[in-house]
Amino acid sequence: MKKFVYLIAAAMLLTGCSDAPSAPTEESSEQLSLTETKADESTENSENEQHEQVTLKMGIFYEEDDFSSFISQQNGSESYVKIEPIYYTQYDVYDKAADKQKSTGLDQLNIDIVSGNAPDMAVFMNTPQYIANKSVFADLYSLMDDDLSRDDFMPNVLEACEINGKLFSLPTSYKIWTMICHDRFSPVKNQTFDDMLDTFANAPEGTEFMAMTDRSEFLESVLQYSDFAASSNDGVFSVNRDNIQRLMEFCGTLPDVLEYDENYDYRAAMNNAVYNSFAASSFGDFKQTYDMLDESVTFTGYPTESGNGAVIDPVHTVAVFESCENKEAAWELIKCMYNSTNIIKGINSGFPVISDTFYKWADSAESSLGEEKCAQAVGTVTSAKSLGSGIDSALFRIITEESERYFAGEYTAEQAADYIKNRTDIYVSEKS
Repeated sequence: MKKFVYLIAAAMLLTGCSDAPSAPTEESSEQLSLTETKADESTENSENEQHEQVTLKMGIFYEEDDFSSFISQQNGSESYVKIEPIYYTQYDVYDKAADKQKSTGLDQLNIDIVSGNAPDMAVFMNTPQYIANKSVFADLYSLMDDDLSRDDFMPNVLEACEINGKLFSLPTSYKIWTMICHDRFSPVKNQTFDDMLDTFANAPEGTEFMAMTDRSEFLESVLQYSDFAASSNDGVFSVNRDNIQRLMEFCGTLPDVLEYDENYDYRAAMNNAVYNSFAASSFGDFKQTYDMLDESVTFTGYPTESGNGAVIDPVHTVAVFESCENKEAAWELIKCMYNSTNIIKGINSGFPVISDTFYKWADSAESSLGEEKCAQAVGTVTSAKSLGSGIDSALFRIITEESERYFAGEYTAEQAADYIKNRTDIYVSEKS
């Protein structure tokens, strides 16, 4: 992650972020609860009496105390749906001596899918697009009901998560990533790569491109949060050979490694650079950044082919396998996940995917941000309608390995782009 994000996070911890309105105070214990508007305990108990207990196998691809607490809470509740967790993290094996990943939980999941031993559901840090494209997940649109329907969700989140009009996974919450440009540099909202280059070229000579960001950091951010050099079109990953070359050539003009001393003025660096990187999981993140910047800004998004602006970074995604024999129970469990404070109040939680709750957050934030800035923040979050490139760790490693060889002078940009394209095409072919 970028130093900028760490600095913001550190500042929020130091200040206590007392004025960062991540949610209405009186509702903080039930930030995403559907029970505020839909569920009724007596109805729930009645429904439980009508169902025999169902235990669903849930594949879990990360370890976190808050999700473990949710499992304990669910299994101890009156709900007829219980969870049998299968921790795929046990298959994440890294060979330190060889500096190589020997196996992953996703490798084992692929084996289980082929052998017919897939779990009923899965919870990922972020659903792998190449797995979703294999049609092994159920379309969640077909499982929705009156208690939790398409109309209850943030439209931009659904749009981002769709593949060919189907919804194979949902995040429990989400962050957004974008770039910020000071308005004095005349930025273009939802910029393309050429827009970004033109904005930087027209800045006064000697102006830093992006505060506290070296070449590798910016390359990695564009790879993750943009479709410019790499993209996953309806679950099919590909690299744009010409654009990856252009990106590497531009990154080659940025600082190699940044060093800071104790007297380094981070705030001045942020205000003097053309761009800053920005991530938000609450409106408090917007307030913290607004307070550090001296003038108005535009949220431009990372440079993309389509100019699609900010992107969604899901926080824990849930999927139901097509092979699950009781999809109705699986959907009941997903509804429980959106009610659980053990998930919502975790350290990695982000913006709610339930529309009513999101706009309650926004209403609370307006008193701190002011009407104009709050409207800009809401517009920035709701404009995020894609998941970025959808690149997985293996593909990411291929691209960064070859780009580092270019930066080290071992290859030309043309050669590095060719190697990246060939290696990623082979990898995608083997996974398809």
